[in-house]
Amino acid sequence: MAKSSWSDQALLTGVAQRVLPYMQTDTPRYWVIDDTAIRKKGRHSVGVSRQYCDEIGKQDNCQAAVSLSVATEQASLPVAWQLYLPTFWTDNPDRCRKTGVPAEVHFATKQEIALAKRLKRALSLASSWPMLPMVKKPHGENSFLNGD
Repeated sequence: MAKSSWSDQALLTGVAQRVLPYMQTDTPRYWVIDDTAIRKKGRHSVGVSRQYCDEIGKQDNCQAAVSLSVATEQASLPVAWQLYLPTFWTDNPDRCRKTGVPAEVHFATKQEIALAKRLKRALSLASSWPMLPMVKKPHGENSFLNGD
């Protein structure tokens, strides 16, 4: 997470700038905001904690991320992605330091991540497109954006 010499956001932005013009323009386009859990064994990968995992339909050890994609009926393209760090991680500076989490990274809810500058910056990539927002509803919630 912290030792990469390249920016994941720069890569996503570069790909989006090349691909977005080719995505079909005669069908509706959507912003898709999603929280995705990736099942993990052990507790040493950054962000792993016991939380709901769509893949298996229950709680288990997993990493979670919030993503923003542009989608049409034929294609989707991720334009922003951010790892979610639960308080189990952010409340333990020693664990974060040992795994390379930058000191400036603090707890943020999934709602805060979805509305953060990083995702807002990605929205500007295709701001001239009229799009409908779509938010996946997490298990047991109406929308992770409004907290209902």
